[in-house]
Amino acid sequence: MNEKAPYGLAVIVVWLSLTFYGFYYMQYEKLRPFDPEGKLEKVNVEKLSVRINEAFDFSKNTVVHFVDEKCGCNSSSQKHLTKLSSEAFANGYSVKFIEPKHFPMVPATPSTAIIGSDNNLVYFGPYGAGILCSDTSGFALTVFRNHLKGFDANLIVSDVDGCYCNT
Repeated sequence: MNEKAPYGLAVIVVWLSLTFYGFYYMQYEKLRPFDPEGKLEKVNVEKLSVRINEAFDFSKNTVVHFVDEKCGCNSSSQKHLTKLSSEAFANGYSVKFIEPKHFPMVPATPSTAIIGSDNNLVYFGPYGAGILCSDTSGFALTVFRNHLKGFDANLIVSDVDGCYCNT
């Protein structure tokens, strides 16, 4: 038997161990609940819609991005933000960027609110969920596209885990 074989096997075992540990770290250590304090737990869509309209006096057809510049999760939601903004502009919606400190109902960033043509809340919550809030789990864009087709979800998403910075 080759004398170098046990060392090669040891290197492979160490490499696999580090790979699995890295996956575990990404999967479990980086995931945070969107609403850990339950700010949105007992809030209904109508109440939240009124609070948003009172706080900002937005016109109808508005997409609001709640962004904290210090949040390290912004890069993972950038694709969602760009796609949602692009489709919003293309469909006559205005797009606003708000720091969460101006609206204490925001439990975490990055997140978004979509206000429809009747000035009611269509969606409030994160762009997506899971590791890096990947494109395949984009709640906000899906709800927005369905809204454009005439389906109103009037949805508040709060019970999800992903890359979020609590406010």
